[in-house]
Amino acid sequence: MRFWKYEAAGNDFVLVHHPGFQLDLEQLAQRTCSHHFGIGADGLLVLDKGQLRMFNPDGSEDFCGNGLRCAAVHAHEIGWLREHDVIHHFSRDVEVWITGPSSAKVNIGSGSFNPDAIPAITETEIFDYPVQLNGREWRISSLSTGSAHTIIDDQPFSDAEFFETGAALEHHLLFPERTSTMFVTTIAPGQLRMRPFERGVGETRACGTGSAAAAIVHSRKTGTTGTIEIFNTGGLVKVGLEHYESEVTLESEVRCVFSGAISSQVIQEIESRT
Repeated sequence: MRFWKYEAAGNDFVLVHHPGFQLDLEQLAQRTCSHHFGIGADGLLVLDKGQLRMFNPDGSEDFCGNGLRCAAVHAHEIGWLREHDVIHHFSRDVEVWITGPSSAKVNIGSGSFNPDAIPAITETEIFDYPVQLNGREWRISSLSTGSAHTIIDDQPFSDAEFFETGAALEHHLLFPERTSTMFVTTIAPGQLRMRPFERGVGETRACGTGSAAAAIVHSRKTGTTGTIEIFNTGGLVKVGLEHYESEVTLESEVRCVFSGAISSQVIQEIESRT
């Protein structure tokens, strides 16, 4: 099976073609995303022309903004996608624009603070909400941008607190399907620095849906609209929105790092478990 290794702002993926999605894709994700026994990546992208699925390294399936742009650039390059088209991903049709030889923009829809959409076990919105974790109070805002995200903004943190708090929130009783946590610092209005801790992965260099979530919270708190620049650890993601409740676009550069082939032995092992 041929694969391509892509990255968007340092968020890296193994991309494969697989018509019909018949293979055990959870196992394939676990094998290929392993840094020691596989290719190594933050996620597996499985593309069948205009359809895309994304799996985290633990095998869980999710909606992925950076993965969408990687898949869009690849699909356009091989003739599966027009310059303005739609990709079906995680039960929704996502509008896509190819904005350059190595860049794409996607419309991921609007974010939602509704607890049922996240989901979160609470009757009220989690917005600037206090929680006690590891002996400290944190103020969090949680929403769905296709995937569940919790924003911790403008609260100093150490490396140890990043990992401990990210893991504690991922498995917090508030979030029955877990949450990713974005640690955000305001540089200026419309410019944010972000360090992501993603559910099913841990620390990543960037997160597209997390960038959208950070921009939405920033917009709701400050009224900032238009293009909001999110400087992820691995690079820049541009988020466009007219209002914190409006539809959101994501844009960044995308790069194919290398390509190769997954051995037939690995595929046979996975098929034997299907």
